[in-house]
Amino acid sequence: MELQNQQHNEQLQLLISEADTARNSFLQLQEKATEIKNNIERNKKTIIALENDNIELQAKSDKAMISDTGEVTFKEFDECSNAIFNNNRKIQALRKVIEKFEKQLELTILDDCQSAYKYANLKISKVFEYYATTLLNELLNDDLTNKLNTILYLLKSSKMTNENEPIIFILESIKNKFSSSFKFESNHLNNLSFPSFQSYGYSNYSVIESKRRIEELKNQLENNTIQ
Repeated sequence: MELQNQQHNEQLQLLISEADTARNSFLQLQEKATEIKNNIERNKKTIIALENDNIELQAKSDKAMISDTGEVTFKEFDECSNAIFNNNRKIQALRKVIEKFEKQLELTILDDCQSAYKYANLKISKVFEYYATTLLNELLNDDLTNKLNTILYLLKSSKMTNENEPIIFILESIKNKFSSSFKFESNHLNNLSFPSFQSYGYSNYSVIESKRRIEELKNQLENNTIQ
């Protein structure tokens, strides 16, 4: 549904462009958070696999040390011990990475994602609000306004019980024309929608608590280096 005024259409397109940009910026941050989350889970699974490998290596080294005749050999024991040592180094490194990026994930969600989500919703809301109010102003032309004033005058002249009753009657009559199953199609808004926010359980803070937690995470990350 096109707006009657070309300037209004241009303003609507500008608002839509700003909303699309804000929405895409949020989705990129959300995608980054999801990628961090997936890598954390992958690293945790790698640790479990390495720990299970160590258990098998330990059992293998214990059996390999002593033969059936009592001969002691350390070759395979040393190989298993070296493999266990290397696995433990990997586990230690992975735990440091996980610790850092769990904080990075929480910070990204509480700070960047939360801010971008609110901004995107604000921009999208402005599109719908501008479109609706402009359409309404176009609808309320002089002819319709005169008819509504005439209806109001006639209803008041019918001696309705109080001053507000005619207005309520008009509003109820209009409301009855509304349909909950109405499907709106617009070339402008077909691809515009509010994004969903995946918080991964990190957003259950009050405003004050959230600000405090953001500063805490920033300080921790500044002092956290992976050796």
